[in-house]
Amino acid sequence: MLLGALAALALAALTLPRGVAMLQEQTDRQLRIVSGSQASAVLVAADAYAKAHFPTLAVGSEVAIPLADLVDEGLLRAGLSGQTALGQSIAVTAGADASGPAGGAVTIVVALTGGPPLGLTDRVKLAAAIGEAGGYLRQTDAASGGGGSEVYGAFHGWCSDGCDPADLPGDLSTTQVLAVERLPRQSVLEPYLYRVAVPGFPEANRMSTDLDLDGFDLTGAGRLDAGDVAVSGSLSVAGDASIGGALSVTGTLSAGELQASGPVTVDDLAVEGTATLAGPVAVSGLISADSLSTSGDLQAAGLTVEGSASAAALSVAGPVAASSLSASSAEVTDLVAGSATASSLEVSGTATAVQLDSGDASIAGNASLGGNLAVGGGAAVTGTLQAGAVGADSLVVGSCTGC
Repeated sequence: MLLGALAALALAALTLPRGVAMLQEQTDRQLRIVSGSQASAVLVAADAYAKAHFPTLAVGSEVAIPLADLVDEGLLRAGLSGQTALGQSIAVTAGADASGPAGGAVTIVVALTGGPPLGLTDRVKLAAAIGEAGGYLRQTDAASGGGGSEVYGAFHGWCSDGCDPADLPGDLSTTQVLAVERLPRQSVLEPYLYRVAVPGFPEANRMSTDLDLDGFDLTGAGRLDAGDVAVSGSLSVAGDASIGGALSVTGTLSAGELQASGPVTVDDLAVEGTATLAGPVAVSGLISADSLSTSGDLQAAGLTVEGSASAAALSVAGPVAASSLSASSAEVTDLVAGSATASSLEVSGTATAVQLDSGDASIAGNASLGGNLAVGGGAAVTGTLQAGAVGADSLVVGSCTGC
């Protein structure tokens, strides 16, 4: 029995150190997993912080980001001690990426400093516990002219040949393990539209796809510049509207001033200032403007212009009132104008003007002219014609006063 007891003690003496070592390794492994998870959580929070403050970070000096700021912005869980399970302090620094153009990227570094010294193997293991962004510092060989340190990514996933710590934000002189994230400008700014101007970053206020308002209003516009505008309801612009392409409004269009280089199609058109239109204009309702000019054809149910109105061809089913009217051809119901000039003029109602110049003139009602009637071709007035002087190749009139 004594021999058996001695044998058991001898066996225990041989296996106990091995068991203690295994237990210690398991504990160390668990501490590395927790520490890596803590560093990863801080990196995620710092990434969100850097995206929110990217325009400032991308062009300014590197800054330390206190963990309290990440907590205050709701990016990090409150109560974090600021130390890993291995006893290392967590420090966050962000700064502009010096390897590219100014404002091109921001680099974030989560550095684990202090705590118990870690050998190279333990640093590699802890960097791997952080994940793809993890990295570690390794001392260079002093015999080969080194004597400093180099940064390597976990499993050499980045900085596989070693990087200079001076190229990263923050003081890494006492850092053993770190996590690094690089945020390129396009990955941060392109997915978002900023409500305020961002100096140096014009794309922050620029759409890169269609904007669907889902039936909601777009209000408060000062000046509207567009290639094409299609509105199923009414369009009201308090300032100026400049359209590079076509303008189509199912309802009413009202604006301070209107410029369009393409076709304009609306139910009603109201412009407080000047309307300058390069293409054809089709208005199923009324047109009102201070002055109206189009190099294309103009069609409307009615036209009221306080100033001058000019069009290639004018077709108005209702009354026309303008200080002066100029068109290659004009077909209107009633005409009231200071002066009217057209290659051919057809008025199905009454024409009242100071002066009328036309190639051919056909007026179904009365014509009252304070000045002269000059017609290069034939003039036909079904009703009464009043004019200072009449010049025409041929004149057919019901009755004439002052002819």
